[in-house]
Amino acid sequence: MGELAEDVTLLLLSTEEWRPLGYLHGDACRGAVGMAFLTEEWVSGGPPPTLDSLRRDMPKESGTASPRVLDALLGSGRVELQKPQGRLARIFSTGQAKYWRVVDQAGRQAIFDRITASLDGTPPPPLRDATIAVILFASGKWERTGLDGPEPRPRVVAGPGLQPWGPRGACAQQLATGTAVPLGVTQPDVLPLIARALQLGDRVSQMR
Repeated sequence: MGELAEDVTLLLLSTEEWRPLGYLHGDACRGAVGMAFLTEEWVSGGPPPTLDSLRRDMPKESGTASPRVLDALLGSGRVELQKPQGRLARIFSTGQAKYWRVVDQAGRQAIFDRITASLDGTPPPPLRDATIAVILFASGKWERTGLDGPEPRPRVVAGPGLQPWGPRGACAQQLATGTAVPLGVTQPDVLPLIARALQLGDRVSQMR
Protein backbone atom coordinates (compact mmCIF):
# COMPACT_ATOMS: atom_id res chain seq x y z
CA MET A 1 0.00 0.00 0.00
CA GLY A 2 1.09 3.54 -0.63
CA GLU A 3 1.87 3.39 -4.34
CA LEU A 4 -0.79 5.98 -5.19
CA ALA A 5 0.57 8.33 -2.52
CA GLU A 6 4.07 7.88 -3.92
CA ASP A 7 2.87 8.78 -7.42
CA VAL A 8 1.14 11.92 -6.13
CA THR A 9 4.16 12.92 -4.05
CA LEU A 10 6.65 12.51 -6.89
CA LEU A 11 4.47 14.71 -9.09
CA LEU A 12 4.27 17.37 -6.37
CA LEU A 13 8.06 17.38 -5.99
CA SER A 14 10.63 18.36 -8.60
CA THR A 15 13.81 16.90 -10.03
CA GLU A 16 15.31 20.38 -10.41
CA GLU A 17 14.43 22.37 -7.28
CA TRP A 18 14.04 21.75 -3.55
CA ARG A 19 10.45 21.90 -2.32
CA PRO A 20 8.74 21.57 1.06
CA LEU A 21 5.82 19.18 1.24
CA GLY A 22 3.10 19.05 3.85
CA TYR A 23 5.06 20.69 6.68
CA LEU A 24 2.70 23.54 7.55
CA HIS A 25 -0.78 22.96 8.94
CA GLY A 26 -3.25 23.76 6.19
CA ASP A 27 -0.80 22.95 3.38
CA ALA A 28 -2.98 21.47 0.66
CA CYS A 29 -0.24 18.92 -0.12
CA ARG A 30 -1.10 17.21 3.17
CA GLY A 31 -4.66 16.67 2.01
CA ALA A 32 -3.54 15.50 -1.43
CA VAL A 33 -1.18 12.84 -0.11
CA GLY A 34 -3.63 11.83 2.61
CA MET A 35 -6.39 11.39 0.05
CA ALA A 36 -4.09 9.21 -2.04
CA PHE A 37 -3.73 6.86 0.94
CA LEU A 38 -7.50 6.87 1.52
CA THR A 39 -8.35 6.06 -2.10
CA GLU A 40 -5.72 3.43 -2.82
CA GLU A 41 -7.97 0.54 -1.79
CA TRP A 42 -10.66 1.79 -4.18
CA VAL A 43 -8.36 2.15 -7.19
CA SER A 44 -7.07 -1.36 -6.43
CA GLY A 45 -10.57 -2.84 -6.71
CA GLY A 46 -11.90 -2.35 -3.20
CA PRO A 47 -14.86 -0.35 -1.90
CA PRO A 48 -14.91 3.41 -2.54
CA PRO A 49 -14.52 6.02 0.19
CA THR A 50 -17.82 7.31 1.56
CA LEU A 51 -18.97 10.62 2.95
CA ASP A 52 -18.74 9.28 6.51
CA SER A 53 -15.31 7.73 6.03
CA LEU A 54 -13.86 10.90 4.51
CA ARG A 55 -15.22 13.08 7.30
CA ARG A 56 -13.79 10.66 9.86
CA ASP A 57 -10.46 9.64 8.31
CA MET A 58 -9.23 12.53 6.19
CA PRO A 59 -8.22 14.90 9.05
CA LYS A 60 -6.11 12.27 10.86
CA GLU A 61 -4.71 10.79 7.64
CA SER A 62 -3.63 14.18 6.30
CA GLY A 63 -1.56 14.94 9.40
CA THR A 64 0.71 11.91 9.02
CA ALA A 65 0.55 11.23 5.27
CA SER A 66 3.47 13.34 4.06
CA PRO A 67 6.05 12.00 6.55
CA ARG A 68 4.92 8.43 5.87
CA VAL A 69 5.35 8.63 2.12
CA LEU A 70 8.52 10.73 2.24
CA ASP A 71 10.16 8.29 4.66
CA ALA A 72 9.33 5.44 2.27
CA LEU A 73 10.62 7.33 -0.78
CA LEU A 74 13.77 8.39 1.07
CA GLY A 75 14.39 4.81 2.19
CA SER A 76 14.13 3.54 -1.39
CA GLY A 77 16.42 6.29 -2.69
CA ARG A 78 13.79 7.95 -4.86
CA VAL A 79 13.97 11.35 -3.13
CA GLU A 80 16.63 13.20 -1.16
CA LEU A 81 16.42 15.57 1.78
CA GLN A 82 18.24 18.88 1.63
CA LYS A 83 20.91 18.99 4.31
CA PRO A 84 21.47 22.26 6.20
CA GLN A 85 24.69 23.99 5.15
CA GLY A 86 26.90 25.22 7.97
CA ARG A 87 26.87 24.85 11.74
CA LEU A 88 24.30 27.57 12.43
CA ALA A 89 21.96 26.21 9.77
CA ARG A 90 22.11 22.78 11.42
CA ILE A 91 21.41 24.27 14.84
CA PHE A 92 18.37 26.20 13.66
CA SER A 93 17.05 23.46 11.37
CA THR A 94 15.14 21.75 14.18
CA GLY A 95 11.46 22.45 13.81
CA GLN A 96 11.90 24.05 10.39
CA ALA A 97 10.34 22.88 7.13
CA LYS A 98 12.26 20.17 5.31
CA TYR A 99 12.97 20.49 1.60
CA TRP A 100 12.98 17.57 -0.81
CA ARG A 101 14.03 16.79 -4.36
CA VAL A 102 13.32 13.83 -6.63
CA VAL A 103 16.33 11.61 -7.33
CA ASP A 104 14.42 9.03 -9.36
CA GLN A 105 14.05 11.22 -12.43
CA ALA A 106 13.12 8.31 -14.70
CA GLY A 107 10.46 7.13 -12.25
CA ARG A 108 8.86 10.57 -11.97
CA GLN A 109 8.97 11.00 -15.75
CA ALA A 110 7.26 7.63 -16.24
CA ILE A 111 4.40 8.69 -13.94
CA PHE A 112 4.21 12.08 -15.67
CA ASP A 113 4.10 10.47 -19.13
CA ARG A 114 1.45 7.97 -18.07
CA ILE A 115 -0.84 10.66 -16.63
CA THR A 116 -0.45 12.96 -19.64
CA ALA A 117 -1.15 10.10 -22.06
CA SER A 118 -4.28 9.17 -20.07
CA LEU A 119 -5.57 12.74 -20.00
CA ASP A 120 -4.76 13.31 -23.68
CA GLY A 121 -6.49 10.13 -24.82
CA THR A 122 -9.88 9.92 -26.50
CA PRO A 123 -11.55 7.59 -23.96
CA PRO A 124 -11.74 8.75 -20.33
CA PRO A 125 -8.64 7.89 -18.26
CA PRO A 126 -8.47 4.66 -16.25
CA LEU A 127 -9.49 4.95 -12.61
CA ARG A 128 -5.98 5.16 -11.14
CA ASP A 129 -4.85 8.02 -13.37
CA ALA A 130 -8.21 9.78 -13.10
CA THR A 131 -8.01 9.67 -9.30
CA ILE A 132 -4.50 11.15 -9.30
CA ALA A 133 -5.65 13.90 -11.66
CA VAL A 134 -8.64 14.77 -9.46
CA ILE A 135 -6.51 14.77 -6.29
CA LEU A 136 -3.99 17.14 -7.83
CA PHE A 137 -6.62 19.42 -9.35
CA ALA A 138 -9.04 19.60 -6.44
CA SER A 139 -6.25 20.20 -3.90
CA GLY A 140 -5.21 23.31 -5.84
CA LYS A 141 -1.73 21.91 -6.60
CA TRP A 142 -2.17 21.21 -10.30
CA GLU A 143 0.25 23.89 -11.51
CA ARG A 144 2.98 22.55 -9.23
CA THR A 145 3.12 19.32 -11.25
CA GLY A 146 3.78 20.86 -14.67
CA LEU A 147 1.13 18.66 -16.27
CA ASP A 148 -0.08 21.58 -18.38
CA GLY A 149 3.35 23.09 -18.96
CA PRO A 150 6.09 24.73 -16.91
CA GLU A 151 4.33 28.04 -16.34
CA PRO A 152 0.71 29.02 -15.66
CA ARG A 153 -1.03 30.39 -18.71
CA PRO A 154 -3.11 33.57 -18.51
CA ARG A 155 -6.62 32.72 -17.35
CA VAL A 156 -9.80 34.40 -16.23
CA VAL A 157 -11.38 33.15 -13.02
CA ALA A 158 -15.14 33.49 -13.25
CA GLY A 159 -17.62 31.99 -10.84
CA PRO A 160 -17.03 29.62 -7.91
CA GLY A 161 -14.64 26.72 -7.88
CA LEU A 162 -11.21 26.02 -9.31
CA GLN A 163 -10.67 26.92 -12.95
CA PRO A 164 -8.28 24.99 -15.23
CA TRP A 165 -5.70 26.84 -17.30
CA GLY A 166 -4.77 24.04 -19.69
CA PRO A 167 -6.39 21.11 -21.54
CA ARG A 168 -5.27 18.45 -19.09
CA GLY A 169 -6.47 20.50 -16.18
CA ALA A 170 -9.79 20.84 -17.98
CA CYS A 171 -9.98 17.05 -18.23
CA ALA A 172 -9.22 16.78 -14.50
CA GLN A 173 -11.97 19.31 -13.79
CA GLN A 174 -14.47 17.25 -15.79
CA LEU A 175 -13.55 14.18 -13.74
CA ALA A 176 -13.81 16.18 -10.50
CA THR A 177 -17.29 17.44 -11.35
CA GLY A 178 -18.58 14.11 -12.69
CA THR A 179 -18.93 15.43 -16.24
CA ALA A 180 -16.52 12.67 -17.27
CA VAL A 181 -16.33 9.23 -15.65
CA PRO A 182 -13.19 7.05 -15.59
CA LEU A 183 -13.04 4.13 -17.96
CA GLY A 184 -15.11 1.19 -16.68
CA VAL A 185 -16.30 2.96 -13.51
CA THR A 186 -19.95 2.50 -12.54
CA GLN A 187 -19.93 4.85 -9.52
CA PRO A 188 -19.82 8.35 -11.05
CA ASP A 189 -20.32 10.17 -7.75
CA VAL A 190 -17.10 9.05 -6.02
CA LEU A 191 -14.56 11.35 -7.70
CA PRO A 192 -16.79 14.43 -7.19
CA LEU A 193 -17.09 13.43 -3.52
CA ILE A 194 -13.29 13.22 -3.27
CA ALA A 195 -12.93 16.60 -4.97
CA ARG A 196 -15.39 18.25 -2.57
CA ALA A 197 -13.53 16.85 0.43
CA LEU A 198 -10.20 18.16 -0.86
CA GLN A 199 -11.61 21.60 -1.57
CA LEU A 200 -12.96 21.79 1.98
CA GLY A 201 -9.61 20.72 3.45
CA ASP A 202 -9.60 21.24 7.22
CA ARG A 203 -13.38 21.77 7.09
CA VAL A 204 -14.07 18.32 5.64
CA SER A 205 -15.86 17.28 8.85
CA GLN A 206 -18.56 19.82 7.93
CA MET A 207 -19.16 18.22 4.54
CA ARG A 208 -22.78 17.24 3.88
